[in-house]
Amino acid sequence: MVRSVVACVALGLALVPAGCRRGASPAAARSGAAGGAPSDAAAGLAAPAGFPRDVPIYPGAVAVVATEANDSGASVVLESRETPRKVAAFYKNRLLEGGWSLDGEMTVEGEYMLVASKQARRASALVADEEGKTRITLTVTRDD
Repeated sequence: MVRSVVACVALGLALVPAGCRRGASPAAARSGAAGGAPSDAAAGLAAPAGFPRDVPIYPGAVAVVATEANDSGASVVLESRETPRKVAAFYKNRLLEGGWSLDGEMTVEGEYMLVASKQARRASALVADEEGKTRITLTVTRDD
C-alpha cells in the first residue's frame, strides 16, 4: 500500500501536465557529460531529452519507462541488480554533490524516497525492491 501511494505521488509530479509522452525507441541510456549519467549505464530506453544531466542514471541500470511532460518535467524508471539501500545511498550522495538540497527522506519497509530541490526544480527518487530487482523511479519537475 505504501509503495503504491509513494509511486503514484512520484510519477504524478511529472505526468500531471498535458502532453506527456513515453519514450519508445530502444537506445543507450544517457551517459557521459559532467554531472550526467555514468558512462556504464546499460542499454535500455533513452532518458527523456529534457531529463537533467545533474540527476544521474544509476550505473548499470536499464531504463524501462521514460516520460516527458512538455517543459515542466520528466520521469524515468530504471531497473538495477543492486540493493535498494545501496542505490538510495548513491542518489543521496550524488544529488548532494551536485548542489541539490535534500528536502525530505523516508524509509518504509526497505523502500526509500528522497526529495531534493535545486533552483526552480524538484527531484524525487523512489527506490524499492520489486520481484528481486531494484526499481528506481526518478522524477524531475520545474516550479515555473
